[in-house]
Amino acid sequence: MNDMQQTPPPQGGELSTVLKIVSFCFPLVGAILYFVKKDQEPVAAKSACMMAIWGVAAIILINIILTVAGIGLSGMMGN
Repeated sequence: MNDMQQTPPPQGGELSTVLKIVSFCFPLVGAILYFVKKDQEPVAAKSACMMAIWGVAAIILINIILTVAGIGLSGMMGN
């Protein structure tokens, strides 16, 4: 008999849609959710992290588009 049987860590469920939207709109919340859930619910933690990454990418893309269009923050602060 093997006295040191390993049990798999609890997987938990997927992150709720509301928390995915919040993680996308506020990436800091997604990062916090990742660190809070990473041990107990790794699937939900990964979803929160991915939504936060997508949110940061969207913010950067929108800022680039607005800057090229001449209405971004960098255009307002320079003049």
